[in-house]
Amino acid sequence: MASRNRVGIVDLMAVSARGLAGRQFSTWISAADPDTETQVVDSDWTEIESFDALVVTGAEPSTADLRQDPCHAVVGRILESTSAPVVFSCLSAHSALNHLYALPRRRLPAKRIGVFEHAVAPGPLTAGLSDVVHVPHSRWNTVDLMGVTAQMVTVDGDWAYAAADRYMFVQGHPEYFPDTLFREYRRDVRRYLSRESDDFPTIPSGYFTVETLAELADFSVRARRRRSPDTFAAFPDVRRATGDGWAGPAVKVAANWLAAVRGAVNV
Repeated sequence: MASRNRVGIVDLMAVSARGLAGRQFSTWISAADPDTETQVVDSDWTEIESFDALVVTGAEPSTADLRQDPCHAVVGRILESTSAPVVFSCLSAHSALNHLYALPRRRLPAKRIGVFEHAVAPGPLTAGLSDVVHVPHSRWNTVDLMGVTAQMVTVDGDWAYAAADRYMFVQGHPEYFPDTLFREYRRDVRRYLSRESDDFPTIPSGYFTVETLAELADFSVRARRRRSPDTFAAFPDVRRATGDGWAGPAVKVAANWLAAVRGAVNV
């Protein structure tokens, strides 16, 4: 009988976000296969090499030039350190695509945040999915794919999942908890009010109810009129209005990926 597969989760946001991304991906993997062992790891390269597969989380970009971001060197080292299957998420996906295929990161006109509809392309990672699924996104950048197969694409051509060789690249956030987009939007509002950022944040699309959107629109008017940290106390707690309609398809993708991992490891 084959032993349980071990998936290491390299959490690039562990310092700034207290390991939330690592917990989210552990939950995602465990929901797809409770028998798979997951472990959040840091940059212990000997330990990283010992896993059957890896997940590398995203992080908030810290530089305009992707190649100058501290995470870029970490992703490069991971690519050099293991021959195991790897899921790269968000910033780490952009970095890995740059390392592997010299694909540049491109700044979007506005932050892409919300839950978006995607057409599903047939393939091993998408087996068992319907023709259309929803995936959360939260990012300022994208990579235009060339030579890499997109698995889920929006009507305007943006992609959520892509695959090449033993790698899966994820621009979306299948791992998100139901209230994660709410928390990110609330964080960005706080940053605007405290003048850490200049632009009032975009309300997540396809995520809140119509009634909640009205509450948030009213607050945005108040916040622009009185841009002060004190105004944040009136921010509406609308977590009750969020959902997780992306969870089922996301878990299916993870299950398909883990099946491929088992096939690669237990041959």
